[in-house]
Amino acid sequence: TYAICILSRFARHPLTLAFLEQNACWVVTRMLVLTADVVVLRTAKASVVDRDSEYIESLNAGFSFIRFALMRDFSPRWVVQSVDAGLLRAVCRLAPLLEKQLHQFGRDCVRHILADTLPKHLVYLSVVKVVDREMNDIDDVTLEKGVDGSWLAGDWRSLQEVLTLRRSVAKISKEEKGSSRTLSQSCSSYTYQCGKMAPKKELQRCGGCLNVFYCSKQCQKEAWPNHRALCRLRTEDRATQTAEDRNALFPKADAQFFRELLSTDAGLHLGHMQALAKREFPSEKQGEYFALCLDYTDLRYPTGTCSLKDIRTYTAPPMNGEDEDEEVVVEHNKEMVRMVLRDPKAYTFIEATFAWGERRMSRNFMIRPNIWDKQVPQMVNFTGKKTCANEDVEENTPGFIKDLM
Repeated sequence: TYAICILSRFARHPLTLAFLEQNACWVVTRMLVLTADVVVLRTAKASVVDRDSEYIESLNAGFSFIRFALMRDFSPRWVVQSVDAGLLRAVCRLAPLLEKQLHQFGRDCVRHILADTLPKHLVYLSVVKVVDREMNDIDDVTLEKGVDGSWLAGDWRSLQEVLTLRRSVAKISKEEKGSSRTLSQSCSSYTYQCGKMAPKKELQRCGGCLNVFYCSKQCQKEAWPNHRALCRLRTEDRATQTAEDRNALFPKADAQFFRELLSTDAGLHLGHMQALAKREFPSEKQGEYFALCLDYTDLRYPTGTCSLKDIRTYTAPPMNGEDEDEEVVVEHNKEMVRMVLRDPKAYTFIEATFAWGERRMSRNFMIRPNIWDKQVPQMVNFTGKKTCANEDVEENTPGFIKDLM
């Protein structure tokens, strides 16, 4: 395992990707699981395991490899692979031992996996599903003997809290299967006052981009002037890319979940952003011209932290060394901006930033209609802890409650 760590130490190197594509994450995680079985059994018999034993060295090597492997490109695939192989169960069972026996670097690796890598990847449905399944499979006795009360207990609870938030979004789609929200699609001539909802099989899909649906030829004809440019870009993109290239960032199910997540969290942050607009853009009266920005890379705020940009002067974040065709992405962004400017009340423009390997990735989405003027109930945050960097929360909340009483 140390040999694999050394040979795959360079990010984005062909050899590193070769190891990962040959299921190195799954193999090394299985080694950790089997080693955990031995170590826990020996600890139960002898009460202590020599820090320099081959078992502890195996754990050091394994967690070192996993910590960095889960930060490589295509990281959602490696996270799913490792968690599926039993990573969480191994960490749970070994938690009391790791604090005393593992070297400091090894402990740092374990904490980084649990407190940083896994929570950041819970924006992907594939990761949410496998983490949820694995956590549910760990019984109360194992939790009590393992991670509960250990040095990792706080990180474990934080991961569970983020999982609960993401699971609630995923559960919405699952529970409403068969309802209009999941199986139905709206007619894409929404800007022309149609917006009819119907099952996809009853609508007509655009034969060019394959991304939008219409309820009739008339609606398609009316929407075509607004759709033409983006349709051409998407059609050209499909013609030049393979299926694997089109799914480079995440598969279709993850992309759909991401839209659900953004739609939900944009609503949660709307009150914060409306207050932010009054503070930073006091002269702006038309909120539909804001691009809503959600950043999921700050773990202090599980539902993301928000900011605003003016869509009329909007510039997308740099590509950050991504492998995708930068010209295509830039042109897509420009066309989405043009669509919003043509009819700002019809769309909400959202810029999402999330972790993909060791990089911060940004992608733009549009949801319908524009949510800016939606009435948000005024709620008092009694925790005294900000749920977003832009939330206006008094730090002396206990004093506020006392005064209120």
